[in-house]
Amino acid sequence: MIGTVSTAEKAQLAHNAGADEVILYTQADFEQETRRLTGGKGVDVVFDSVGQTTFLKGLNVIRPRGMMVLFGQSSGPVEPVNPQISTRKARCS
Repeated sequence: MIGTVSTAEKAQLAHNAGADEVILYTQADFEQETRRLTGGKGVDVVFDSVGQTTFLKGLNVIRPRGMMVLFGQSSGPVEPVNPQISTRKARCS
């Protein structure tokens, strides 16, 4: 499990909760780091509670036929998304 967090304190919480890897997305590009950690394959599921600032990069790290669960908007609401974006991303992965 890879966790993405905004602060060192939250990183410690994520490690304590069982995350194998934790990326501070305010200090590193979590899209690049996730690709590196997964050997470019992407992840099965993204759980996004941040919203606006992480949504599109979250879509970019999902493997083909993976899923995204958007359950919060702490950085603001996600703009409307064309449903065809998932089809294009699945072909490019």
